[in-house]
Amino acid sequence: VAENSGYTTTFGDFNHGISGETKRTQTNGFSRTWQTRTYSSRNATLHAIVIGDTNDGTIGKSVETDLKKIGNLVEEIAANTDLNLKGGMIFGDDFAFNKMNAALDNLSVSRDDVIIFVYSGHGLNEGNNKWPSMNFHGQNYNLLKVQEKLQAKGPGLLIVIADACNMGNGSRRGRFNTIREDPQAKNYKELFLNYKGTILASSSIKGQFSWGNAILGGFYMDAFLNSLNQELASNARPSWEKLMKRADRPIPVGQAEGGEGRIQQPQSLVQVSYKGSAAPTITVDDCRGNPGLEGCNDDIIPGCAGGYKNAQGQQCCPIGRGRVECFGNAGGGRTNRPLSSFNWN
Repeated sequence: VAENSGYTTTFGDFNHGISGETKRTQTNGFSRTWQTRTYSSRNATLHAIVIGDTNDGTIGKSVETDLKKIGNLVEEIAANTDLNLKGGMIFGDDFAFNKMNAALDNLSVSRDDVIIFVYSGHGLNEGNNKWPSMNFHGQNYNLLKVQEKLQAKGPGLLIVIADACNMGNGSRRGRFNTIREDPQAKNYKELFLNYKGTILASSSIKGQFSWGNAILGGFYMDAFLNSLNQELASNARPSWEKLMKRADRPIPVGQAEGGEGRIQQPQSLVQVSYKGSAAPTITVDDCRGNPGLEGCNDDIIPGCAGGYKNAQGQQCCPIGRGRVECFGNAGGGRTNRPLSSFNWN
């Protein structure tokens, strides 16, 4: 493992650090800090705080998987945006409310900075609102309070995510893992530099468990990262609205222990605006004239109510009288077939 005074020097080493060195606490309260990246004092900063209950006997392995995935993502964002990188992870023996609270309080933020807060662990709903409370060994803290505390610091973009249960007392138990495409560097800049506002998300609605396993981590976290990858790999301008709408799709629990037939429904609140030069919006009429036009197979096309993807990867839009139009390059462009010939599942 390549290290320097307790700091990771390459993020690939983190796979060892999470499970192997949970008792090493940095003086700033983090179990591990990111590899420091400072491109320029004029550059904005990415503050990433990632917290996970890796010592828990029931969900610890799933949480470890989440932390490794999010850790790699944080490094990739910094490398592709030239954002200075600060913050770190809290896990293992350091997993405690006071450590998290200190990390939040100690943030010094400028108006163009980006904050990413991710929690993976046990959660419950205390009845105050629709968002889960994080459970720090009996001490609870609501996710909405995290959003409010961080929003008050005035960042340009704030992302707060929890993969945790959202019902009375309960534990997360332990799928969909699509083949991820190669992201484009420009799309990191679009998503993390050219948007401002707040995104708040949790893995399940009030009254539901959240599920995961050691291979994929939290099922919601895996779905969120798959959706993020689709935007990062897209040839069209990436969108947080499309990303989170896709990530909010119901998750069939499937073969998880005791979860056969259950549905996990994520939720999000997306309040962002685009700061860059607005790209022209692709509409259904545009796609009728040029079915292979960039963006015509996106998940969301204005004027395409009830749209869905067919087996060829085209975006299909109901047009009435039991017929649909499908756009995109797959299958030779536009088709016009009865709804009964498509599989809606």
